[in-house]
Parts: sequence; structure tokens; C-alpha cells
Amino acid sequence: MKTNDKTTNVAISLLLRVELSTGKVKEHIYLLPEKQNEALKKMDPIIESIGTALFEGKGFIHLENPSITYNAEHVVYIEAIFRGPAEWQEVIKKSTKLPLGFRPVKPSEQKLP
Repeated sequence: MKTNDKTTNVAISLLLRVELSTGKVKEHIYLLPEKQNEALKKMDPIIESIGTALFEGKGFIHLENPSITYNAEHVVYIEAIFRGPAEWQEVIKKSTKLPLGFRPVKPSEQKLP
């Protein structure tokens, strides 16, 4: 057993992007267990809720993280994106290269009402 093992497990996640008829896009993130059987058990109710609402006409889709209930008639599409350890490492790498804080707005970029 290594006591100074610095390796960490990066979560696997499911990102759901929901586009509404208003043009707004909402994102929901579900952290999934690394074991496939456990991940599928966690995903089943999510997929079933979406399928029931969209294909059987039940009308409402409830998603978590953040908790929002959608009227299926106003959903244009739902996109599912899986992120594993490699994808998360890329996201972290890109985010550490970006400047922190606020970027000053040039007068030419200002949008006045």
C-alpha cells in the first residue's frame, strides 16, 4: 500500500444540454460512478424520464443539477455529452490558460441600449 500516492480519480460525468423554444440553452451535469453497471443504474431514470415525456406524451421532464422541470412541448432538443478523465483534464488545462477576473471593455465594444 502506498501512503504517498498522489493519483486522483477524475469523475466521469454526463452533461445534458437542453435547448428551449425560446432559444435558451440550459446545462445539467450528472457525476457518474466509474463502474459501468453503477453508471447505467444512475442514468436509467434520467433517460426514462426524457423518453417518457418526449415519446409517450407525458409532458414534463425533470432534470437535476440544477433542478428544473421542463414542459416537453417547449424542448427543441436534448444533447448528451459524456466527459471522462481525459476530457476533464483538457477542460482544466484550457481553463488554467485563461486570464482570471474581468476584462476591461473597450469603448468600441460597448453595446448601448
